[in-house]
Amino acid sequence: MLDNIRLEVLDVADAASEREKAIATLADVEHYLLSTPKEALTPQQIQLGFKSVLQDSDADYQQLSERLAQLNRSTLNVSLPNGAMSQPLKHLP
Repeated sequence: MLDNIRLEVLDVADAASEREKAIATLADVEHYLLSTPKEALTPQQIQLGFKSVLQDSDADYQQLSERLAQLNRSTLNVSLPNGAMSQPLKHLP
């Protein structure tokens, strides 16, 4: 019974830690998009500059995907100043 409680506590702690990291990642994405000049938001520049935002040596592909799952065109339109999404980003749903 104590082992089950311990495992449950570990699961809750892991989930809370991952939520915290997801929130931090989304804040980093928002900061990157708001602080990067509009003319630098080209696909090539985003690919270069965005790597540092997503860099987490402890996260695997699945974890990063889950952290970024909230991002889509509508959430980006809310985060960015008017007109910043004037060029279509084909890779976003």
